[in-house]
Amino acid sequence: RCFKEKHKNCLVPERFQSDPQLGNWVMTQRKQYKLLQEGKSSSLTTERIAAMERLGFVWNISSNNWEKRLEDLRCYKENHRR
Repeated sequence: RCFKEKHKNCLVPERFQSDPQLGNWVMTQRKQYKLLQEGKSSSLTTERIAAMERLGFVWNISSNNWEKRLEDLRCYKENHRR
């Protein structure tokens, strides 16, 4: 929760200098989630997924970035209507 409180999100970078172990752990969770989505063996349980999602954890960073940019575009359009 400390990262989320400070950064207002759960987008911990893979190479998080302040806490490298947290960055590695987050990367591992995303890999385990991907395995689960592919129907492969994974250490993630539905309970763990739910707990992380309650914190606002983002499983797919590239999808999240795309959605953020789409929202930015929406705001731009609203502010620059003619």
